[in-house]
Amino acid sequence: MKDELKNGIIISVTVLLIILVVYLTTAFLTGELGNSNIKDAKNEQTNEPNYQEQFTNKIIASKVFDQKEDKYMVIFFSQKDVSESIKNLIINYGETDLKLYKVNTDEAINSFIKSENSNANASSSEELKIKGTTLITIENGKITSFEEDESKIASVLK
Repeated sequence: MKDELKNGIIISVTVLLIILVVYLTTAFLTGELGNSNIKDAKNEQTNEPNYQEQFTNKIIASKVFDQKEDKYMVIFFSQKDVSESIKNLIINYGETDLKLYKVNTDEAINSFIKSENSNANASSSEELKIKGTTLITIENGKITSFEEDESKIASVLK
């Protein structure tokens, strides 16, 4: 009886140690434990700011016409292709007059909106098509302004 108890304790401790070793190995390999500065080091090497965290009021393209305000603006952009000046204007937009919603066309859920031909007369998200960086103003569910020229977009966002 004493030997069985001793063997049971040894087996239990051995199993717990194996589980602990597997967990620690996995945690170190995934970065959960250990050097948490790996992401920071990658960002420092590329010198690219993480704009994803700085964009507020992001919506998905299918909700463009479903916002609660009577009049608002929506900017469609690709984080990979948009200029630094437009990125900074988007981040620093003060929303003094109109609320600005953002749609990142790089995200798979928004990819249906990209097209070779724009549709400035769309009345629904399904009809809306854009070529590149585009700023639209929607008033009472209708597009009142459709701008694709980055210099004109910049002047509106300033």
